[in-house]
Amino acid sequence: MNIPITFRDFSNEAYFLNLQNKFAIYDERENPNEPEVFSQVRTQEFHIILKTINISTFEDDYITKYFYKDFIFIQVDKLAKRYIDAFKIDLESSLIVEDEKIKRFAEIRMRKFQELKEHLTNTNYILLAAKLKIIKQIDVVYEYLSHVHLLPQYKFEDKIKFKWNKTDVLLLLLMLRENKVIDHSFDNEFGYLLDKSLLYYSKTDKEFKSITDSSSVINDFKNGNRSVDKAIKRLKKFFTNSSFYEFPYQ
Repeated sequence: MNIPITFRDFSNEAYFLNLQNKFAIYDERENPNEPEVFSQVRTQEFHIILKTINISTFEDDYITKYFYKDFIFIQVDKLAKRYIDAFKIDLESSLIVEDEKIKRFAEIRMRKFQELKEHLTNTNYILLAAKLKIIKQIDVVYEYLSHVHLLPQYKFEDKIKFKWNKTDVLLLLLMLRENKVIDHSFDNEFGYLLDKSLLYYSKTDKEFKSITDSSSVINDFKNGNRSVDKAIKRLKKFFTNSSFYEFPYQ
C-alpha cells in the first residue's frame, strides 16, 4: 500500500475524505470492481483487511490495518522532512539565491502554514491525536522557514531583558494581544518573534536566559493546559502599584 500524503490532505474536509477513500479501496472485504467509497469523513478509527504475501509460504496473507494507528500516525511524522526537502528543491530549481527573494518565497509558505494551523485548531473531522501530530509537524516546518530564511538573529546582548520569569512575560504579552493592544494574528509567528527578541530572568540561576518555545507555551495558556493563576496575581500586583505610574521618570 503506497499512499503518499501531504499537508494539503488535511487542509479541508474534502481532501481528507479523499485520503480516507484512497485507504479504504485497499480493503479486501470489498468487491475490487466496486470498492466502497465513503460519502462522509469517518471521524473515528476504522480498519481494512489488507492483502499481502506471506514471505515464508509465498501465499496470500491478510492483515488488519487501522487508518490512524497504522497509516496516519506513521505517515504524518514524515510530513515536515518531506516538505523541507521539497522547499529546498523549489529554491534551487527556481534559481532563487538573493536573500530578499528567498524571504518573500518563504513568507508566502509561512502564511499558508499559519492558516492551516488555525484551520486545524477549529476543525473536528480529524481525530484529536492526529491533529496534534500534524500541528507539531507544521511547527517544525515553520521553525525551519523562520529561523533559516526570515527572522533576524539578534545577539544575546541585543535582546530585550525582562526581569520577570518566563511565564509572566509571555502571559502579559498574550493578554496584550488578546485585548487588541498588540496586533498579531497567529500564535506561531507571534511566538517566534518573542523567541528571537526577548530574555527572561531566572532567579534560580541569577541570570537572563533566552525565551524558547513561546508558541507552545502560548497555546498551553489558551487551552488551559498550563496554570496561570499565580502569574495573574503577580501581574495584577505589579500594575496596581501606584509607583509604577509616577511620571516623569528621573
